[in-house]
Amino acid sequence: LAYFGVVVSLFLSVYLTPKNDKWICLCLSGPGKTLFDNHDKESSEEIRMEYESELIRYSYRKIWSELSKKDKTFIIAMVEINHGDDIEKKDLMAKTGEGSAIINRYQTRLKEQGIIHSPQFGTYALSLPGFADFVHEYYIG
Repeated sequence: LAYFGVVVSLFLSVYLTPKNDKWICLCLSGPGKTLFDNHDKESSEEIRMEYESELIRYSYRKIWSELSKKDKTFIIAMVEINHGDDIEKKDLMAKTGEGSAIINRYQTRLKEQGIIHSPQFGTYALSLPGFADFVHEYYIG
């Protein structure tokens, strides 16, 4: 159950912006609904897998569909480099073949949307839990 609290906290920190407030309802109700619907299952792993399935079905596909082609290229490169964790700007430039100005433009857009964050200067990481797995499974293969 602690896992669900972490997920809700992550989503609230990511999506609590005026532009994306429509996602808050799903983020708050998703874990509780999944837990309620699956109260008879003994394994928290089964419940976690069901919740992740709902995230993909109701959230991640929608988020992905609203990204531009360049945004998607940027995210795919992040996943291919280091599964979306602690990617250095120079590595993104090498992988995408884009210059610093283009990388800055897309990282700013994706930060504003809450999809990535910068754990330290010059590095990027995906903010959404399980999003790298989603991208890898459905769009990289």
